[in-house]
Amino acid sequence: MINDLNRPPTKAERVIAIIVSAVAAAAFGSVAALVLLSSPVSVPAAAIFSVLFIGSATMFFRAAFTAPRSLSVKETRRLSWLLLIGGVLVAPLALWAGASAQGLMLLGASLSSVAYGLAGLSWRGTDA
Repeated sequence: MINDLNRPPTKAERVIAIIVSAVAAAAFGSVAALVLLSSPVSVPAAAIFSVLFIGSATMFFRAAFTAPRSLSVKETRRLSWLLLIGGVLVAPLALWAGASAQGLMLLGASLSSVAYGLAGLSWRGTDA
């Protein structure tokens, strides 16, 4: 994965990114609005879906309207730290969920994020 970050995306990857991020932005925006309108008590859930909507909309904008480029070393480091910290923060949720399908899904996502974060931090790329 880390080696894929130091090359610009192909045209097919950009098309896939545009489609997936547009669908995700529409879905997360709709769910955020429906959750907020259905019950004012569920503001935290609406806030989570709003953050996901903002992230998806940002990815759509970057894929659709900016020039294709690879991540710089600094951006790769930031992404690696984000993945590492996110994985460490999700691990207790996996343990709290116990031996269930949800717990195993959270544990898998947590371990993958930690592994990708550590791989990114140990990678010694250059801005060539």
